[in-house]
Amino acid sequence: MSGSDVTIWMPLYIGDHLKETGDLSAMEVGAYIRLQVQYWSTQKPLLDDDERLARVSGLTPKEWRNVRDVMTEFFDVADGIWRHVRLDKLLMEAHANKKRTVARARHAAKKRWEKNDAPSNATGMPEAEFD
Repeated sequence: MSGSDVTIWMPLYIGDHLKETGDLSAMEVGAYIRLQVQYWSTQKPLLDDDERLARVSGLTPKEWRNVRDVMTEFFDVADGIWRHVRLDKLLMEAHANKKRTVARARHAAKKRWEKNDAPSNATGMPEAEFD
């Protein structure tokens, strides 16, 4: 994972989170957060595999069976996968922000290189790539 990877952070809007999870038990909240983190870090839907979802959520298979129905309230479960619409939207926004940031950095670097006509013995890399 590079320093510019969008998965190094995940937004957590406290007010929304509390509204969304206010009626959940501590175990359910923990499982939900762990599922979200897995979703965010892999940037793809979760597989509808109870054994794997139990491990990801940090629960025993029995505990998972007890919270599974509650977790499905937060995900769209279909065709063998669990989608989280809000996280999909936030991931798209994060990638768009990264793309804009890289474009601005490239533009600024290009302007600096065009402007800098002073003699120097330093080697430069105006063609450097930003990830």
